[in-house]
Amino acid sequence: MVLAAGIKTVGVIGGGQMGSGIAQLALVSGIDVWLLDSDSNALTKATNSITTSIQRFVDKGQLSQ
Repeated sequence: MVLAAGIKTVGVIGGGQMGSGIAQLALVSGIDVWLLDSDSNALTKATNSITTSIQRFVDKGQLSQ
């Protein structure tokens, strides 16, 4: 993936399926992410989902920690 030069941090508004997917893609690309959602439960769910998904990639050896 080719990233725009100089992008170090992105903000994602909405922790639903699409927002958490965008956040995860940015994270595994080495970009810091601010994930925002007005619903704290959605934010918690998104954070847990991203963490679980990334851990699966690490466990399979598809991503380094």
